[in-house]
Amino acid sequence: MRGPEGGRRAAVAALAAVAAWAVGPRAAWAWGDEGHQRVNRAAAEALPGDAPACLRRAVERLAYLGPEPDRWREGDLVAMAKGLGPDHFVDLELTKGLVDPANPPPTRHDYARALVEGGQAPEKVGFGPYRALELCQRLEAAVASLVRLDPDAPDAAARRAQAEENVVWTAGVLGHYVADLANPHHTTIHYDGWRGPENPEGFSTERGAHARFESSFVARLGAAAEVAVTAPVRADLDYAAALWAHVREAHALVPDLYRLDRDGAFAEGLEATEVGRRGADFARARMRAGATLLRDLWATACARGAARGARQRLGEAVYGALSRAGVFVRAKVGDDGVVTLSGRVGAPEDARRAVEAVERVPGVRAVVARLEALY
Repeated sequence: MRGPEGGRRAAVAALAAVAAWAVGPRAAWAWGDEGHQRVNRAAAEALPGDAPACLRRAVERLAYLGPEPDRWREGDLVAMAKGLGPDHFVDLELTKGLVDPANPPPTRHDYARALVEGGQAPEKVGFGPYRALELCQRLEAAVASLVRLDPDAPDAAARRAQAEENVVWTAGVLGHYVADLANPHHTTIHYDGWRGPENPEGFSTERGAHARFESSFVARLGAAAEVAVTAPVRADLDYAAALWAHVREAHALVPDLYRLDRDGAFAEGLEATEVGRRGADFARARMRAGATLLRDLWATACARGAARGARQRLGEAVYGALSRAGVFVRAKVGDDGVVTLSGRVGAPEDARRAVEAVERVPGVRAVVARLEALY
């Protein structure tokens, strides 16, 4: 289910809680425990060999973390439940004319400002793509921190253990939001029954359509809901572009989802029928889409994080060399190992000493000096 906001989200959450007790703990949450775990597990099992070892050996931990944000949705923990609830969805219809999904605002604050200026309440529209985007960047930063660790530090083992835990936790939680956005229900005002006066195809307007598909139905499928990621790995994604494309793809399937629901595809006892099999195919396709994008977002964040960490580690070595040389200027380290020095020094001799000190740092390919001598 989506996070609570206002009366309608609270009503859906209440229905979900009742259904959960009926069919098993947490079974009515978004994709249920099983669905979220399947998405994260499929992504983890398809990680490339150059992904951090801490991720590749954490398949079951990553699977466990798939439902984690739903474990925070305790109704009496109001600040957390209501504050984080809108991160699980985006009602794309409400962004029309205010936000261009092909060129979205760079941050959730810019996005919220655009919505407010257009008369929409951001917490009702949802922040799903931004929560996922923020976690992509957090994962990149976590990998960078892991790469730049000093293996000779007195507390190196403890630092590495925590850095690896940060990587695994962030990757696992990211999976929840990517999986949520793979479900068309999480991209539309029709999130739990068809809304509005226009309903020419006679779609269900009752509460419970959401849980009926992504929780109860998927749980009943059991092993038949297993998915695997088979597409070639991509580690070059634009996070925001990929996430918004993911949202648009899911949103385009809202009518198909409601047609299946209307035809009984998710009804208990019809799993072995033709319509039930079509429902299973739809559920697997959506989970596979989420798992594929998740694997590639992980791969991209890990590749960029490794490069970022190596660049930061080299930067630390460069600043250490400058400090030992007694010269304090700015140093910009490029991915290609080229270091650009800029700022003011006391005399030309200081500039020469700075360049020579940096040139001796292992990993530096070249030095560009843009130093101004005061005397």
